[in-house]
Amino acid sequence: MIMQDVNIKNEEFLEKLDALAIEVDKIFSNQELIEKHKHESRRIADPELRKQDNKDEIDVAPHFHLLPWNLNDDLKEGQMNPVSQEYLDYMKQLMIDKGPRHAETAGFPNLEPFISGRRFWEDNTVNYEYFRKMVYDVTSHLGGISMALCAFYPPGTFIPWHHNGNAPGHNILLHYNKEGKGNFYTYDDDKIITYKDKPGWVCRAGIFYDTNSDPETHRRKLSNIVDRSRTTPILADHTNACWHAADAFTNRFTLSTVIPDYDLWQDIIEELEES
Repeated sequence: MIMQDVNIKNEEFLEKLDALAIEVDKIFSNQELIEKHKHESRRIADPELRKQDNKDEIDVAPHFHLLPWNLNDDLKEGQMNPVSQEYLDYMKQLMIDKGPRHAETAGFPNLEPFISGRRFWEDNTVNYEYFRKMVYDVTSHLGGISMALCAFYPPGTFIPWHHNGNAPGHNILLHYNKEGKGNFYTYDDDKIITYKDKPGWVCRAGIFYDTNSDPETHRRKLSNIVDRSRTTPILADHTNACWHAADAFTNRFTLSTVIPDYDLWQDIIEELEES
């Protein structure tokens, strides 16, 4: 998958991003709150702690022991770097062995050490309702039907290789990193492509192809999810799924949205790039 860089010049949208960045920095500066939600995120992911808390038996982080919780930690025996070629190859082989609909291969990441933005506005000890409204104002401006991701990445956190093939669509991704030390990775033509963060906002666009539907359902339901340079929608497999990953070494915030229609997606990108 090759991502398209979007050079935002739209003044109205830039104002929204500037205002959102201020609030993101405020949240990151509240270390007590950040540490609280880092701990809660890990407690939900850790299968042993889930048992102690009498949580359901659903494995919400199937690779909890296979991957580190933080990239600043030394890898334990048997662990893999979540943004490495080794782990990508492991995921591709899993998709071959277990098929595209298995819990580990369907599309979502198998470990999420970052902090979901929802945690802040659902935390009844603080009032971040205004932040929720700002986030939805930005995603609404982008014409998205859903907020695919709203995430805070403290230093050392990441999102491991995955492909979102169970949630296909035309995406616009916004990354904010005040200091600019972080990366977004994709895989295309048998090689990993690195997109480095820079200080401030970065905007990119890309298409996540379907890997889950049977061919007939795919043709009927997802005929609008198509790169118009191709004649038919793509039903991807392990070789051409839209593999991607990210890491952060300074505070990083990500917001992404899914746009259902190719033409609308292109129109919004064009609007963002117009001054």
